[in-house]
Amino acid sequence: MVKYELTIPFDEAYLEQCYSDRMALKGSWGKANLGLGLALIVVGLAIAVFRPQQLSFAGGLAGLGVFELVLIYLRKGRWIRRQKSSKAFGSDMTLAMTDSVLQISTPYSETSYSWTAFTRIKESENGVFLWPREGMHIYIPKPDLSDDALSFVLAHSG
Repeated sequence: MVKYELTIPFDEAYLEQCYSDRMALKGSWGKANLGLGLALIVVGLAIAVFRPQQLSFAGGLAGLGVFELVLIYLRKGRWIRRQKSSKAFGSDMTLAMTDSVLQISTPYSETSYSWTAFTRIKESENGVFLWPREGMHIYIPKPDLSDDALSFVLAHSG
């Protein structure tokens, strides 16, 4: 018997929110990439100022830092474009939750996961991530979950 059922639009707003929450969950690793890019630029500039004879090395370091910052900027757009190429993009996903199963349906596929198939369930600022043993994570935005449904999902994380 279905305990909770919700419909989530699989649109660009969903993908933006999913990406932002995922990066926030990565925590310091995502910030470390930004810090690495900035550190390379600063070190390159410092070498250029204090060791002008090593200008090519300094320029190379600063260039790597700029390259890293550009990659960080482009990564989100590339990920969203890749997700938008899915046949399910633009349609609605229906999630049906029972005590033992999470069922996900789109117009193109239907998948069921036993709650024990999830190795990790983690609450983020705007949603909940579920990581199955195999396959991609599942993201459920909090605005689509009632408080009871959110508690129900998080209760399966133990």
